[in-house]
Amino acid sequence: MHAKDVDAAVAVASNDLHRRGLIEWRNDKSQERPMGAVMVRCPQTGRDIPTGLTTDRKSFEAMPVFFARVHCPICRTEHEWFAKEAWVCDAEPRPY
Repeated sequence: MHAKDVDAAVAVASNDLHRRGLIEWRNDKSQERPMGAVMVRCPQTGRDIPTGLTTDRKSFEAMPVFFARVHCPICRTEHEWFAKEAWVCDAEPRPY
């Protein structure tokens, strides 16, 4: 699968999850339930990084398996990540 195909598949999956109310974009401030940042670990530094997505833990745990990409502000590299490697952080992540 080519990188453009992967990006398109991730965009479709993300839009579907957003449409079904299972995930919200970070800039969506209308929150009725406790939301948190979806986080992954940078494989190069071992530090936690935000993916730019927010959701509640219960919804995140109920999501189908998917993978996505995130630009790491620490090592300045793009990382691929699977949902099973991510977690929901209740606190706002620190800015880098």
